[in-house]
Amino acid sequence: MKKKKNKASSYARTKIMDEFTALPISRQQKWQLRRAKEGRCVICGEKKVTAWHCLKHAIANREWARKYAGSKRRNKTLTYKLASKEKKKS
Repeated sequence: MKKKKNKASSYARTKIMDEFTALPISRQQKWQLRRAKEGRCVICGEKKVTAWHCLKHAIANREWARKYAGSKRRNKTLTYKLASKEKKKS
């Protein structure tokens, strides 16, 4: 019995060739680096307001960090200022 030869599929995607392609990191980390370079949130792809996140995810990250550190006070950080501006717009 003869085996059938595997043909290269015609619907294969072309490989993304950029500065992140050759790095020895996971595909998820490459995806995040590409989004950050484009100025987008590394979680959802929205326009970012901090180094890595959009406003929604920056606030979520801030609150997680506050809970993790056991913070009681709320300092006047960038995310509080941006959230208040956003609230005034709406």
